Amino acid sequence: MEDKGKLVCELMDNKYDKLWQVKQSPYKPDFIYEGILKLARRYTDGLTLDIGAGDGSLVMAYKKQGGRIDGIDLAPKHPLILYGDCRKLKYADGVYETIFAIDILEHLDDEGLNECLNEVYRVLCENGRLIITTSNDEDIKAFPVVCPECGCQFHRVGHQQRFTEHRIIGILKNHGFRIVKLRKLNLGFFSMFGVFGKLFYLLGLQKRFNAPILTKDLFIVCEK
Repeated sequence: MEDKGKLVCELMDNKYDKLWQVKQSPYKPDFIYEGILKLARRYTDGLTLDIGAGDGSLVMAYKKQGGRIDGIDLAPKHPLILYGDCRKLKYADGVYETIFAIDILEHLDDEGLNECLNEVYRVLCENGRLIITTSNDEDIKAFPVVCPECGCQFHRVGHQQRFTEHRIIGILKNHGFRIVKLRKLNLGFFSMFGVFGKLFYLLGLQKRFNAPILTKDLFIVCEK
């Protein structure tokens, strides 16, 4: 099993030149957002909101598919993205049918996480869907960044939450959501390898490899 895991890691290393822009930017490369939209295709409908939309990659990809979507972020990086706080959404109750939270929940502390999920629940219409991606069981204390001035340690990109499958399901249910779908996968691997990536996970081949990198992400769809 160890050899199989090594082979998968080498395969990923050979493809990481394509992923280099991830190291240059806090946002995912465009092809991963396209992969996320493929996973979410069956579950998106109507007016949509992307919270933590950043550079607008998902918003632009969604619009190309003909979808209606708004995007907000505390630090917008694109003209299509408006300033907005996911903990204090300035929208009426029940206005959105779909909300994306792509790699955002792990950046919130416990209070902020509760506020965000309460607000998302409020602005979703009845049977509206929340689509989430986040890290799977990440050790947020590993390889910390150390402030040279005060010695304070913090996560390299500001993660404050460690989500396991069990923990995030419990949190979402406590906020009134019903889990529709949950998958553990590597979004980069899934998105990069197209049909092969889809078949790899569809056939459950990741279970044959001792390689946590293949399940480093959680993709979740839940419903109000």
